[in-house]
Amino acid sequence: MAYQLAAWIQCKDQQQAELIKQLLERDTRPCFVEDVPAHQQALFELLDQVEYPADSTLDQDRLWLFWYKVDYFGFDELTTLLDGLELTALFIFEVPDDPLVGDSYEGEDEASGRFWMLDKGVYVRVNRTTVRDKFPDSIIERLPE
Repeated sequence: MAYQLAAWIQCKDQQQAELIKQLLERDTRPCFVEDVPAHQQALFELLDQVEYPADSTLDQDRLWLFWYKVDYFGFDELTTLLDGLELTALFIFEVPDDPLVGDSYEGEDEASGRFWMLDKGVYVRVNRTTVRDKFPDSIIERLPE
C-alpha cells in the first residue's frame, strides 16, 4: 500500500518511545502476548500486526519510523494506529504506490511523496517546504527528494 512511509511521532516520554520502538522492531518484538508483561499487553496487541519498520530511531521522547514497500499499511492505517496509541505525528510522509509503475494521480508527482501535519486535531496535506521550514535538517535529510 505504501512504497515509502515515514513519521516523526511525539510520545508522552522517552520511556514510552523506547517501549514502542522495542515492540515494533523485528529483533526485539516478542512473539506472543504472553511474553509481554500484563500492563503492556494492550500496547503489544496494537503493534503486533504492524509491519516491521525499515528504520526506527529515538530522539528523546520522539520516535522516527520509516517503512519501505509495505503492504496493507499506509497513511490511513498509521493515523488509526496513532489514535489507538493516543499519540500524534509531528509529520507524516508517504509515497503511496511504487513510483515506477506510473499510476500516479493527474498533476501529482507521486515519487516526491505527500506530507501531512496535524492542524487543530486533523492531519492536513502540506508541501515539502512547510515541513522543511519547521523541522530540523537531521529529520528532513532522511526523506527522499
